[in-house]
Amino acid sequence: FDFKKTNIGDLISSVVEELTPAAADSKLYLKFEEPKERLPEIVADELKIRQVIMNLIDNAIKYTQTGGITVSAELTGGAPNFVKIKIADTGVGLDKNEIERLFTKFTRTESGKKAHAGGAGIGLYIAKVITEKHGGKIWVESEGKGKGSAFFIELTVWPE
Repeated sequence: FDFKKTNIGDLISSVVEELTPAAADSKLYLKFEEPKERLPEIVADELKIRQVIMNLIDNAIKYTQTGGITVSAELTGGAPNFVKIKIADTGVGLDKNEIERLFTKFTRTESGKKAHAGGAGIGLYIAKVITEKHGGKIWVESEGKGKGSAFFIELTVWPE
């Protein structure tokens, strides 16, 4: 890992810009709701965090048939401060049992297999390992099948 000051807002913008054509090809919207105030820099290996964000947005595109994906980010208080990134979709959604297993190796959900046949089930596991190596957290929330999902990443702000 090559940890440096990283502008997370610019990083998210560039990933959204890169994946917007893939979303459009699937007739989905993909938007980044930029915060009103500029996000602080974070401690990160930029390429690895880019890979995590790209994986989450790419999955959201694969597992969403109508509607789209909204990405947002905000500063959360505490010591240390964190930037929390949210990638919310209008896709297939998850039940409680799927959520509990989702970040383990070689895990794919039944609805995920139906929506998108390919994949080995290691992308989210790798995203979790990378995020944890950054001292961060990754998790998912969903109200159930057919109700979409929201994936969250929390990363440490660069110390002042």
